[in-house]
Amino acid sequence: GTEKFYFHSGKLSAETAYQNGKQEGNSTYYYPNGKLQTQATYKNGEKHGYEKYWYSHGQLQEEGWQQEGLLQGTWLFYDEMGNLSIKNYYTNNDLDGYKYEFYPDGKLYNKTLYKTGWIIEFLQYDTNGKEINRCEFVNGAGKMKVVHFNGNTFSEGRYSNNELDGEYNFYFFDGKINSKQYYQKGLQ
Repeated sequence: GTEKFYFHSGKLSAETAYQNGKQEGNSTYYYPNGKLQTQATYKNGEKHGYEKYWYSHGQLQEEGWQQEGLLQGTWLFYDEMGNLSIKNYYTNNDLDGYKYEFYPDGKLYNKTLYKTGWIIEFLQYDTNGKEINRCEFVNGAGKMKVVHFNGNTFSEGRYSNNELDGEYNFYFFDGKINSKQYYQKGLQ
């Protein structure tokens, strides 16, 4: 049957279909203002099908496919104004192929190549589409650097075994240190 949840106001909060004790079919979640928050489809208790998320003001935030609970294919992410901000491709929950990040005007900002979840290459572009930075990784290891438009470093650190490892620094536009973070096996 269908299970329904409500906010204290009486407005519908969530509606989920079940069959044999497992989620099956459509599940829909709402914000307190009544706007859609999430729509997902389940098969035998796992997300299976097209999934969408919205901002509380109604603008689409994210959309993509899941198959048997795993992210698959193209996933699109939007900013609060509706501009495409990120385009990823997944294979069995792993980033696989290029991850594209865009400026609000739609021009390419960053392009990161992944192979079955492992980072291979990171490229950064200015607002005219000119490549301004490139980082390459071998077996998930290498230096990651992101730059400001003036060419100064924005952030830098190292990857080891496909995870941040060691000191990762952030800098102000003028090159002065902003913050230092420390990672061990990807954990801060």
